[in-house]
Amino acid sequence: MLHIIILKEACLRMSLSKGLRTLLVMNVVSNIVFIYVAIFINLYIWEQGQNIFDVSWYNMMLLLAWGIAYSIATRMLSRWSIRLLMSLSASFGAIAFLLLSLLELDNRLLWITLIGIPVGMMQGIFSTAHNLSITVLGQDKEIGHYLAITNIMGQILNMSIPLITSQIIKWFEYGGSFVLMLIFIMMMLMLSLRLPPISLQNHVTKETIKPRVSFSNIFQFPQAKWFLISCLTTGIILQFQNLFALLFTFSVTSDKTMIALLNTCYTTFALLALWAYRKFKVKESMWLVISVVFLGCGLLLMLIPLPVVRITSNIVTTIGMFYFLTIVVSQQLKMTAGSLDIVKRSHMLVWREWMYVVSRVFMLLFMMRITNFTDPLFIGLAIFVVLCLLTISYIQGKLMARTQDASVQMSSNG
Repeated sequence: MLHIIILKEACLRMSLSKGLRTLLVMNVVSNIVFIYVAIFINLYIWEQGQNIFDVSWYNMMLLLAWGIAYSIATRMLSRWSIRLLMSLSASFGAIAFLLLSLLELDNRLLWITLIGIPVGMMQGIFSTAHNLSITVLGQDKEIGHYLAITNIMGQILNMSIPLITSQIIKWFEYGGSFVLMLIFIMMMLMLSLRLPPISLQNHVTKETIKPRVSFSNIFQFPQAKWFLISCLTTGIILQFQNLFALLFTFSVTSDKTMIALLNTCYTTFALLALWAYRKFKVKESMWLVISVVFLGCGLLLMLIPLPVVRITSNIVTTIGMFYFLTIVVSQQLKMTAGSLDIVKRSHMLVWREWMYVVSRVFMLLFMMRITNFTDPLFIGLAIFVVLCLLTISYIQGKLMARTQDASVQMSSNG
């Protein structure tokens, strides 16, 4: 309830429209579910065998379902509103937690697959509906306020939800936490009916929607090659850091309260990174270099098989990943600002998601073959990711240079 009180106060102070206020509440409720999923479903699978393959397989199924859901949901928005999409997202979430509560199979791989698919569908559909809602609902000033509140609430939730749910698991086991998540999913379902009926119906025609989905029609701009390379490289780096940050935490302690406290520690350092980002006026290119230094050092620390070093590695890579995603994602989105209409932009974002999915699944195919953290394959992948990091400044520099050239050309033609 405290989260809702803080949220209402923030909305009143920043005078958000009714549509954005409802979307904000939906965002908070869904984030509670997504934070739980990111930590405790992975932990639930890990505890049943401490097998890197199982966790990697679950994440691969989740990602594939995410990409398919994102593509289908974008197409659906040309006919239906975000109300239906948010309802579907909640429904898939309900299926996932019901399966977790009730389904028992001898075939473990099939069981993990049946859990990963609805979780991925839930997140992929939600992501599509949420992204379009922000684009359509907000004016420039409102979007800034919305994102500011979302960021603050996200940090509060990242610090509090793991601690709260870890205690529920401690006292009522996983079954009790699954029931709690089902309650939040029912709240998502009710909130979805109160959202504004936003869709792409007013922005698309039968003549234009089909050709615009194709890869060749979307990526006709001169910076397309560097955009695609940027997305693929980002996916590789992101997947390696995300999965092993979790697994390192799980390998250090099996105590769920300690896992939650470590997650709070990582979030605290991410907040310090955010403070430094706002405090010091540094060029984007320099922040990118700083991110590469932090990530590179953190990845090399992963190779030292000591618990305290693994936690230090997670802290260092958390700081690096904050700067990395802040700059890289911002630059990727700048590329489309002002140059693509809303329909073409939505389809371009689908391809962007798929580039992430392809590169992350590529990494998972190798990661699931790792047997332990001293495996030569693990060391080889860590070195490969470091090499990818060393190229990212060059890739982003080329992307932004081509984007600037295209902007100048459009201005002169105008």
